[in-house]
Amino acid sequence: MSNFVEMLYEIDEYELAATVEAQKNQGHEGVYVDHDITTPVLIDSARNVWVRWVKNASGGALLPGVVCKAVLTSAATSKYHVDVCGASDKPVGVVNRHHLAAGVPDGYYFYMVVEGPTEVIDSGSAVSAGDTIAAAASGDVATAASPPTEFDLGTALEAGAANATFQASINCRGNS
Repeated sequence: MSNFVEMLYEIDEYELAATVEAQKNQGHEGVYVDHDITTPVLIDSARNVWVRWVKNASGGALLPGVVCKAVLTSAATSKYHVDVCGASDKPVGVVNRHHLAAGVPDGYYFYMVVEGPTEVIDSGSAVSAGDTIAAAASGDVATAASPPTEFDLGTALEAGAANATFQASINCRGNS
């Protein structure tokens, strides 16, 4: 059985854990058409973006574009609690680009992108358009090693300069 529901909150919102957990909304998925939320008539890629309502369990703010991993807290909640993903961790999604630069505060729920176009941050190595990307240190991404592994995140949609934010298409829906 799927826990897919319509978007419960705006894509750039975050909510206190107590509120979400009382309503039993953690882990719910939604989908929206990729667009500029500041000017809704402007369509970015017009592709579907799948998101999951998860809790920041990193101990600090999670910034837009940061790759996340699941936090193994308990069987019931592990796939809904996330932290910064490292190079040896399996990615489960990316903090969506619509959050403020200050990021999502620790302990709050937010929509994490699990499939579709989003922005990610290069680890310092630079990537080319079309490269398969994987999680690197500190929630950044780098060109993936070959052959493909479970740590691969998706494909760079454009070239990404060293330490810069760039567009990528990710697919982590089956990773949580």
